[in-house]
Amino acid sequence: MLTIGKIGGTGGGQWRSPEYYTEQVARGAEDYYAGHGEAPGTWTGQGAAGLGLAGEVGDGELEAVFDRRHPSSRDQLGRVPGPGSVRGIDLQMAVPKSVSTLWALADEYDWPEIAGKVWEATHGAAGAAFDYLERHACTSRAGAGGKVALQGEGFVAAVFPHRFSREGDPQVHVHVLVANMTTAAGRRVSSRHGARSMPATCSTRSSPPAICSRPSCGSG
Repeated sequence: MLTIGKIGGTGGGQWRSPEYYTEQVARGAEDYYAGHGEAPGTWTGQGAAGLGLAGEVGDGELEAVFDRRHPSSRDQLGRVPGPGSVRGIDLQMAVPKSVSTLWALADEYDWPEIAGKVWEATHGAAGAAFDYLERHACTSRAGAGGKVALQGEGFVAAVFPHRFSREGDPQVHVHVLVANMTTAAGRRVSSRHGARSMPATCSTRSSPPAICSRPSCGSG
């Protein structure tokens, strides 16, 4: 199932900061395999590739991108986000609770093949959903009042795989954090259109309704 939340802004509930996700990362292999913390994020999306972002998300890089600064050069990428602005979205892809339970039991009883297949299938489904959204929901606007619709040239995004919920229960899911910017019509970087409305857009037009729902923050 795909749920969508907002990154940035003010208030609680679905609103989170980029730092929330980087703070969940384990500080070493010992922590990770002991169930303390999660795997580091990795860059994804055609927009990220266009900025030269690849591989593991380094310290401070995610926060820089969501401030619209290049993580390496620190060049400003478009307009500086204002206070309370939506800096991006969190695409959370999660399997049913029964599948997470199967993964946890397989891991506990030393059935690595089963645990691996659950993990592989989860990541495969998340990748397919992300690719679909990048093709069909990456848009921007230009002109007076934003009346000119532009097709974006790809998401600037980072993938964070999680094994557990915030409560520590087994819950296999993937967060794909998409920054509110894209390249469009020769402009190096512009804000994506629909960062505030994508949950409604996604559920009605851009994604198969069977895998899309309104914003939710029940997972870690």
